Amino acid sequence: MENKDVILENTKELVCNNGFDKVTVKMICEKTNISRKTFYSFYQDKYDILEHILIKDIINELNDLIDKFGKMELNRPIILEQMYQNIYANKKFYSKIINTKGENSLESYLLYYFIKCYYKILADVKVDNAVEMDYLTYFYSSSSVMLIKKWILDGYVLTPKQIAEYYQNWAVSALANNYFYCK
Repeated sequence: MENKDVILENTKELVCNNGFDKVTVKMICEKTNISRKTFYSFYQDKYDILEHILIKDIINELNDLIDKFGKMELNRPIILEQMYQNIYANKKFYSKIINTKGENSLESYLLYYFIKCYYKILADVKVDNAVEMDYLTYFYSSSSVMLIKKWILDGYVLTPKQIAEYYQNWAVSALANNYFYCK
């Protein structure tokens, strides 16, 4: 495992044990047995690590599945279920970071990357104008983020399969019916 990945894994462990706000760069360096200089050669700060963990755990997998199954196959619950499964597999970590506030919050990062994913998914969809596309991608992205947030805050009361099926029924089917099949 490369230093960069070791830093990510050690940070996850520190967050699980201490909470995100209490974790410092010094703690990360000590746990990983690296100098601050080495740390800063990979990451800007602990928020940068948070973003990279999110990209590794959720976004890369989501993009890979979309590429593998295609845009039209987004309505396959397996894609959604895998995303929720990745969060669930790291539930202690995500429970610790869900209340991080501001522009470096889990919520902000998810929204940013989900918007990019939805633009990719909807690239070939015919909408009336760019404003509609902007609102469409924001609507589905923010609904995904808020559902994930509620699921985490509620203590993962649903299985990844259940939450994937709910989101499939509530949102993805409507998206497919209104934009892929009707326009």
